[in-house]
Amino acid sequence: MRGAIADLQIAIEDIIAEGDKVLVRLVLTGTHSGNGLGVAPTGNPVRVAGLVLVRISGEQIVEGWNSWDQLGFLRQIGALPTPANDRFLTASS
Repeated sequence: MRGAIADLQIAIEDIIAEGDKVLVRLVLTGTHSGNGLGVAPTGNPVRVAGLVLVRISGEQIVEGWNSWDQLGFLRQIGALPTPANDRFLTASS
């Protein structure tokens, strides 16, 4: 991700802990300025929401799961069409 978004910023929106699990809701922002994701740089600003869930044992993270808005990200960098210009997602006249 850093190869594609050199000015990457990560903002933590929420942290929720219960038992041995911690959930973090975060937002990544930056500018698509590099080739790191196999797509030529567009200069587009990006904002991607995500969740990270980890399980802690002792004082260590022993398991982790991530969920990101990959579809939204790919649309923001122009790798996929947005619904407004995707002929398969919009009604035909």
